[in-house]
Amino acid sequence: MFFEQCREKTQNIQENIRKELLKPLSFEIGEYASHSAGYSDSRILFLLILEIALSFF
Repeated sequence: MFFEQCREKTQNIQENIRKELLKPLSFEIGEYASHSAGYSDSRILFLLILEIALSFF
């Protein structure tokens, strides 16, 4: 019981950290997609790969 609660709390913390990390990336990618903000394609590709990689943690 105790270990299950610890695991759930750890998962919640990890999920909150992931959400906070992905917010600026998603916003930046969304800005590029909607406004063509002038970022290089390699920068957008890097951000997409980073966002995908973070989603696995």
